[in-house]
Amino acid sequence: MGLPHLFYQLHDPEDPPALIAPEPFADSTFELPPWLGGDTTPRAALSPEGQVNSA
Repeated sequence: MGLPHLFYQLHDPEDPPALIAPEPFADSTFELPPWLGGDTTPRAALSPEGQVNSA
């Protein structure tokens, strides 16, 4: 008998957990943390398309 697994990632304390796996149910993608060389741009500074807001 198998047990279902859902994998979540916490991005910011204000944001709800992001479901990153399994693929049919994922609503977000895995983001590498800044201390492991990931993007250091604050999420609030990004547009919905992932571009950095200049203002």
